[in-house]
Amino acid sequence: MTAAFRWIVGHPWRVMLLAVAATLAAAAGLPGLGFTAAYDAYFSPDNPEWQNFQAIEAKFDRRDNVFMALAPAGGEVFSAETLAALREATDAAWALPYASSVTSLVNFHQSFARGDELVVEPLIPPGRLSDPQRADARERALDNDRIAGGLLAEDGNVTAVSVVFDLPDSDKEAAFREITTAVRQLGNRLEAEHPGLGVYLTGSVMLNQAMVDSVRWDLTHLYPPFFLLMFLVLAVFFRRVTTTVATLGVLAMSVTVAFGLAGWAGVVLNTASLAAAIIILTLAIADSVHVLVGYAGALAEGRDKPAAMRESLRINARPVLLTSLTTALGFLAMNFSDSPPFRDLGNIVATGVVAAWGLSITFLPAAMMVLPAPRAGAGRLSRRWLDRLARMVIARRRTLMMAGLLVIAGLSAAIPLNRFGDNYVEFFDPSIEFRHDTEFINRELTGMQLIEYPLHAGAEGAAQAPDFLRRVAALAEWFREQPEVRRVVSVTDLVTRLNKAMNGGDPAAARIPDSRQLIAQYLLVYEMSLPQGTGINDLISLDKSAARLAVVLNPIPDQQMRTLDARARDWMRTNLPRDMVTPGSSISIMFAAIARHNFASMLTGTVLAFVFIAVVMAWAFGSLRLGLISLVPNLAPLAMGFGVWGLTVGQTGLATSVVASLTLGIVVDDSVHLLSRYRLARLEKGLSPADAVRDAFAHVGVALCLTSLVLMLGFALMTLSAFTMTVHMGALTAIIIGLALAADFLFLPPLLVTGDRDAPADDGT
Repeated sequence: MTAAFRWIVGHPWRVMLLAVAATLAAAAGLPGLGFTAAYDAYFSPDNPEWQNFQAIEAKFDRRDNVFMALAPAGGEVFSAETLAALREATDAAWALPYASSVTSLVNFHQSFARGDELVVEPLIPPGRLSDPQRADARERALDNDRIAGGLLAEDGNVTAVSVVFDLPDSDKEAAFREITTAVRQLGNRLEAEHPGLGVYLTGSVMLNQAMVDSVRWDLTHLYPPFFLLMFLVLAVFFRRVTTTVATLGVLAMSVTVAFGLAGWAGVVLNTASLAAAIIILTLAIADSVHVLVGYAGALAEGRDKPAAMRESLRINARPVLLTSLTTALGFLAMNFSDSPPFRDLGNIVATGVVAAWGLSITFLPAAMMVLPAPRAGAGRLSRRWLDRLARMVIARRRTLMMAGLLVIAGLSAAIPLNRFGDNYVEFFDPSIEFRHDTEFINRELTGMQLIEYPLHAGAEGAAQAPDFLRRVAALAEWFREQPEVRRVVSVTDLVTRLNKAMNGGDPAAARIPDSRQLIAQYLLVYEMSLPQGTGINDLISLDKSAARLAVVLNPIPDQQMRTLDARARDWMRTNLPRDMVTPGSSISIMFAAIARHNFASMLTGTVLAFVFIAVVMAWAFGSLRLGLISLVPNLAPLAMGFGVWGLTVGQTGLATSVVASLTLGIVVDDSVHLLSRYRLARLEKGLSPADAVRDAFAHVGVALCLTSLVLMLGFALMTLSAFTMTVHMGALTAIIIGLALAADFLFLPPLLVTGDRDAPADDGT
């Protein structure tokens, strides 16, 4: 390696040109990167909840929709002004791009009998209505269980227009953008033309748009302060703008290489995998800082620039390679994730980490040969402070070991306080329009958490059989008795209402008829009487072989939703034929379940990564004893971090399920540098364990403090994101890195002095 270092230092311009050329070659792949805002990108094709959701969409109408709530200032939907706005919104919704179905109060049809004839007519007649007509329509709407709590709030103060879209199979991203632009323009127009009217938008299409909105927010609110902070920290420490710029150049080139190679591989980014950029920028600083601190230290000892850089590379090449390798292994373990974006995130960051390593020992040393030398701002004061810290730690090693073990055990005991689950509405900062609007609709109109059950009857037409429908009705009634449920939507309610209407409104006729042919006739006549674009295919499949039961929930934690689904399946197994027993599905269920799936799969990946890292550490240090000692301060921060999370936040979701693997490679970095210098002092200088600890603190302690500070600040800045997954990942990682630094300074040295001595240890005085 010495010859390679001499060549790098001796041919700086050639090295820099080669590094830039390699970066540009990777950058040529950037146009190959894709981006998707679709929420379904988080689910792999073999995810069971995703497969259930796809099966429902294949059997019934697709649910790509926008739900537009209208809230009049006066709180009365059935005023002349609000009904006029509702008609305008309904008519305009038909003109939205790709709209296939529009449903609202003004085109909802009610059924009743006229003699032996079933009559289906609009709930709200066309034209201007008198006060009595509006009052009558309000009463009938609130009495209709297909309306109240769905298209109309139970107090009659908010209503909605539901629009379903038939999206093209190709370029759905463009279709989403076109729809959301048109919908928002419609909402703005309604609010402008009808003062006091509030328009709120939710639905799967708006969920996808919220993903885009959160990315835009991050680009303008997260990345600028991050770059400014990194520049200030480096500038203050090195006290030279040129050194800071060269370091930032390594960061920018590392990100470019990582995303360029991802583009060559055809990776499609989303809101989660885009976080790779800021993670790489944070991690890439560490290698450069260690090389530059070693370079500045060698210059301070009187060496000239080439000799100082060669000495820095000689000392740092091995630990920098080792830290990069362990960090990359930690991120590569994310390939065990059940969610594709997090697999992409791990691969992109691992690539960036390797690129940062290569650039920090090639481009950066070469650049330093043609730029003014850095002047590390930590100075002798920091070294004196670190020496006093080392002496204190060694002198009180037994107390610190006992206290450390108690803290580790205490915080680790809080890990079970974490609960699994993700609420997709809460993925977004309250400043994002989707979250604000969805929470309003969830509170004032209808629940946006739901579970859908596709209940199969078997053969074509069998879903119209009386026995089958009675079983569906029994399940619906069971759900209505559950405290978590707000309302239940089922074809059995429609059949019951039709039978009652055909029997002169007799309450005793509000039941499922005994004749399959009569039921089929009711549904056929009702469907044929509906206006174009409306139907009942969301309740019963087109071939009448299955019924869909939709259970709308009150706002509840995701774990409680999973518990309700489990209770429902237990009831089905007891009361329904085996063919009708089915798991529930919905966007809410999918996100509620994937965190648990992902944690289980990531546990395997993290364990394997840990084994690989342990082997690498033992091999690198040439000592099984040092390798084993290093494991304690590397694992303890993970356990303590999740314990702190359980005590403070208590919710682990899709993002935090990958943090153990993500941080495993990072927290190893400080202990690697500390142990490398410790081992060097023991072998080359023949120092005792206590003196070797002081030597390590003096030579790498400043760099460890700076790199850990940068890492903590970088990940802490991720909490400014508008996307909660990014916020949680950044916050938990920053906590673990801080705990790792404390463990490396306060817990690892006592372990070394106690467990790695051939003779009585120096007491540190």
